[in-house]
Amino acid sequence: MREGAGERASEADAEPVYLAEHYLPGVDARRVDAHVSRLAEAAEGARRNGLEVLFLGSAGLPGDESLLSLFSAPSADEVAHTIELAEVSVDRIVPVLWRTGGSAIDERDPR
Repeated sequence: MREGAGERASEADAEPVYLAEHYLPGVDARRVDAHVSRLAEAAEGARRNGLEVLFLGSAGLPGDESLLSLFSAPSADEVAHTIELAEVSVDRIVPVLWRTGGSAIDERDPR
């Protein structure tokens, strides 16, 4: 399920960030590494083909049997396309309010 698919961030949002949630039973370091490699390669290929998508990384949650991946892209559709190129399953894609070191990437909620 792609929540927000087809949505584009507003012009004020310079670098929208999306979270992709993947159900991954038996998640361990080896499986996380394999998914990260596939997603990174797919994002590089998508960029070579004109998409403005950047794979930011993934975190495995063994207790939840899931993998969370972050992307910077103009739309959820570009993220979905990149994940399809990686041949990785995805359960949902949602926009996030990402903060790092006190700097806001997404200014929709300036708290």
